[in-house]
Amino acid sequence: MAYIAVQSDPVSLSGSGVAFAVAGGVFSGIGSISYYAALQRGNTAIATTVTALYFVVAAVLGVLFLGDSVDLQDLAGIGLAIGAVALLAT
Repeated sequence: MAYIAVQSDPVSLSGSGVAFAVAGGVFSGIGSISYYAALQRGNTAIATTVTALYFVVAAVLGVLFLGDSVDLQDLAGIGLAIGAVALLAT
């Protein structure tokens, strides 16, 4: 809110922008609640490592919706990160 207050340009609210903001807030809330539930029920090392894999979701969404390209190095990094979670889970 402070950032908006100091801007000289007028605030413009579009339907899609508001919808994305609301969806982002809802999913952020669900993620936070899920994280704390995982901390209570499971191993902290696994829960923390799984939440650190948010970039995998961002990469998949970028490929699906934005047309980003993924090269072999990106796939290797994602695979190693998933492998780390698998190793921690055992």
